[in-house]
Amino acid sequence: MDSGAPLALFVYGTLKKGFPAHERFFGKDAESERAVVRGSLFDLPAGYPALAVPDADILAIGTADARCDAARQRETLLACRTHPASGETISGEIFRLDPERLLPALDVFEGFDPNGESLYRRVLIPAWTRSGKVFAAWAYVMGSPSGERLPGGAWTPRGEPSP
Repeated sequence: MDSGAPLALFVYGTLKKGFPAHERFFGKDAESERAVVRGSLFDLPAGYPALAVPDADILAIGTADARCDAARQRETLLACRTHPASGETISGEIFRLDPERLLPALDVFEGFDPNGESLYRRVLIPAWTRSGKVFAAWAYVMGSPSGERLPGGAWTPRGEPSP
């Protein structure tokens, strides 16, 4: 499979611009696009967020093969072409990245092991931009987060203002 195009990654927590891990992975000049996904957001006791998404929105589960996952994303056709009509939406950013260069390091950072037990799962889900465009993006999600549910769909570290 060809990895020609960059992989789209939806981020909603410490990887967003202005937050602790962003520059480490993306650099200060990385371009992003604001987007939303359907789901619920939780503030975990460890001080970072977790996203839970409806099972019906999971289009694929990440593997250890970054090139294959990038190709799977490009090949995924979404039946839904409009903004989600129901359910809570979570705000975040879409970054486009070189899957072979960054995805393995991001998987380690997020505690995702495609061949074993993981803190998060990397899944392919529909994401919507402000203009209403829908596409498939990878996101790190948690099955059953055990934190405080955050109404409003946005996370900021405790005691810090949103950037």
